[in-house]
Amino acid sequence: LLMAALIGLAVSRIMAQQFLKPLGRLRRTAAQVSRGDLDTPIVADSQDEIGAVLRAFEKTRLELKANREKRQLYEQNRKEMMAGIVHDLATPLTKIQGYASGLKEGIANTPEKQQHYLEKILTTTESMSRLNQTLLLLSKLDLDQVPFHWQTVNLSAFMEDCLAEQEEYWEKQGLTLSFASTLAAAPVALDPEQFQRVLSNVLGNSVKYRGQDGRVEIRLEPGKPGYVRLSFGDQGQGVTQDQLNKIFDSFYRTDRARTHVASGSGLGLAVVKKIVETMGGTIWAEANTPQGLKICMEFPLKEQQHGKDSHH
Repeated sequence: LLMAALIGLAVSRIMAQQFLKPLGRLRRTAAQVSRGDLDTPIVADSQDEIGAVLRAFEKTRLELKANREKRQLYEQNRKEMMAGIVHDLATPLTKIQGYASGLKEGIANTPEKQQHYLEKILTTTESMSRLNQTLLLLSKLDLDQVPFHWQTVNLSAFMEDCLAEQEEYWEKQGLTLSFASTLAAAPVALDPEQFQRVLSNVLGNSVKYRGQDGRVEIRLEPGKPGYVRLSFGDQGQGVTQDQLNKIFDSFYRTDRARTHVASGSGLGLAVVKKIVETMGGTIWAEANTPQGLKICMEFPLKEQQHGKDSHH
């Protein structure tokens, strides 16, 4: 009887060690996750079924944490975007109200002043209309509702033709463009109309933040394997290191006080990013040398693409 009691005690201790304690930890882990505690790692130090369950819990915890952080980032971006919309609509509306009041109250008491006020109202409403159109485009890009009409083009020749056609326009805006390509052929699938928008928005950004030197050096060269890299380097104001990734956010401006609303909505580079990513590419910004900003984008060569010839 004594031997049986000792064996029973030993077996119960072994069961407690191997089953009851891990089951208790499993119960505490489930309670931890159900409470929303996704920051405490779940340690699985056994190779049995309980350890496998704990490792599954840890994988679930990491996935839930990543999804939570993604939702928080999305919510923060949404709030900032809404604040930007409100601000960028409030400013021109205040101007229109002021000019309209001036006309109503007789402040504009000469035909010349009246004409000036009317022109200001028209200019401001046109600016609001452009903002509305850009917002609509960005929303459609987010929802994949913009039809892309894909064509396979030689990006080197395409860039040369586009820049030759637009050179005079950008010179009037204060930019001097130069283009160099180390690739004779760079077959890329793109929508010519949407890619023209990419070029226009990137160069428009250089116009807004150019310094005394309005040079923009555009280069086409090999990127990572199977990709081609297109870069735009200006000699303008540039941005700080912590702003490099933020300039592609909707309504982000390096002018944090947002005092220069008339110079743009802060949506141009956000639209560029959406279009580049729809083309299967990537985009980033880096400091230019000796000063300024360089915007780089890489696109998969046609041989590396699959199914891009269909409408998106």
